[in-house]
Amino acid sequence: MPIEHERDRTNLENVVLSSFRVIEAIVGEPGKEERFRQRLTSRGLDFDELVGFRGTRRRTLGKAIYSLQGLRDATAAHGIRRRSKPISWFEAMDAQHLAESVFHQALWQECCRRGRPEGTNEELRYLLDQMYPFLNPPDWLEKPFAELGHVTPIEASRKPGGPQKVQTLATKLSKR
Repeated sequence: MPIEHERDRTNLENVVLSSFRVIEAIVGEPGKEERFRQRLTSRGLDFDELVGFRGTRRRTLGKAIYSLQGLRDATAAHGIRRRSKPISWFEAMDAQHLAESVFHQALWQECCRRGRPEGTNEELRYLLDQMYPFLNPPDWLEKPFAELGHVTPIEASRKPGGPQKVQTLATKLSKR
């Protein structure tokens, strides 16, 4: 679907810019590859992880971020457009998807590192239920498990390393 109005072109450029800002806030501006790899690793992200939509040519996370930086620079960086054709809907969607992936992975890594000390039991129950909706037994969130140090998944998720242990337990329970 071609972009017909300047307003739509500007909106799609803003999607790309905002998506890049999310990534930049988490891992910084990509620079030299070796330093950028180290920054990604320090946030629990893998430069070489394959990312992208199913049915498209997948590329590494690092290369995808560099490509998004190039797209940002070529379209809207510093108010200068250096690209003759407008951003496509697919490019905007791809940028949003990449930003969401980086954000969720970094958030998950931080929660695993620190645990989830804040939040009520009801909030944690809701979040875990949304993450693992089909587990049996249905009351698994209320039962203590040896794999979690004889505490419930809700209590375990509050401790450092707890979310990862809860994920491992959920994987095990889903195979029953």
